[in-house]
This record gives sequence, C-alpha cells and structure tokens, in this order.
Amino acid sequence: MLTAVPPKGRFQTLILTWFCLTVQAVPLAGLPLLLPLIRQDLRLTYIQAGSLASANLLVYALCKFRRLSLGPLLARKLVAAGVLGLMGLSVILAFTRQYWQILGIQFFGAFSVL
Repeated sequence: MLTAVPPKGRFQTLILTWFCLTVQAVPLAGLPLLLPLIRQDLRLTYIQAGSLASANLLVYALCKFRRLSLGPLLARKLVAAGVLGLMGLSVILAFTRQYWQILGIQFFGAFSVL
C-alpha cells in the first residue's frame, strides 16, 4: 500500500505563513481599533485620526484593479514580497511617533498588500 509523504518543510511553511499573516493584521485592523488611544497619545485631531484610519483602505481598494491583471503572472513573488513588505512596515510602525510618518506607513502598507 502506498502512503503519501508530505513535502519536506510543509509544516514550517504553514507555521511561518500563519505567523506572518497574523502579524500583518495588526496595522491593518489594529490601528482603527486603537485609534482613540493613538489620538490621545500623539495629540491628533479627529481629521488626522480619520485619515490614518482610511489611508490604508483607500489605497488598497484603488489598487485591486492592478492586482487582478498581475496576479496570475507573478502570484508567488507578489505574495512573498507583499508579506515581507508589510512585516517590515509593521515593525517600523511600532517605532514611529509622528503623524506624517504613520500616514506614510499606512499609505505604503496598502501597496504591499497587493
């Protein structure tokens, strides 16, 4: 009787993928949830706080059209670059204290999700 042998490193790939996707959800979903505390800590106006919450989603929605055309051609490379890019931006986001820096990270974070 033949048994299927799983490919080498499959478990590690699944764990690493789960970890990266979990960490990248922090700036995408965590920023709007923690916005009242961020607004108080950085002394932001309501308009600045709203722009932080919406910048990522606005760019992400506008870039969906481009992803549909490039997706089949470069699927693995796009996913790997996007996950690594968003992970890097997540680390940088943890150390920023200025409104314009956070807005830029949110803006470019949407491009890495492509």
